[in-house]
Amino acid sequence: MIGRMRNQLGRICFQMRDFQTASVYYTEALALSTLVGSHIMSLNNLNALADLRREEGELGEAWRYCEMAQEYSTKLPPDTGPYMGMMYIVCGKVKEAEAKTASALQAKELLGKALTFYEQAIEVLKATDAKAVLREAYQRLAQALEESGKQSLAMGYWKQAYSASPGSEDSSPF
Repeated sequence: MIGRMRNQLGRICFQMRDFQTASVYYTEALALSTLVGSHIMSLNNLNALADLRREEGELGEAWRYCEMAQEYSTKLPPDTGPYMGMMYIVCGKVKEAEAKTASALQAKELLGKALTFYEQAIEVLKATDAKAVLREAYQRLAQALEESGKQSLAMGYWKQAYSASPGSEDSSPF
């Protein structure tokens, strides 16, 4: 519970853009989750640190955390779709950020990798009831497709994102 609390405090600091304090909380939470052998919490904290480093512009370090998270994910039981989905989303976000700073040819390759991560997130999240995370995966995939010039394909994923929204079954904007 202490590790979970540290993770939540890190999330609050991240949202307040106090990245230094968020890093301290996430690192403490990772140490505690590793100490007690909680693979899911370790994965969550690695994802959080990767996302934090991405937001700070430390893309090399962000990707290093993504690699550690992917390695850690092999230790998880099969019913951990929402956690795996978040890992794939964060990996996609890091690759997308790398694409924005790369040369044209390399950017296309990195954006392709981001698309693959978002697709993997969708695949694992479809089998869960994590609608908010699934919606985010659809939105990120649609946005990345738009950036790569595939607007018509992106439209289908925007529709999927809308379908995954709470209450979308009951109401229609049209």
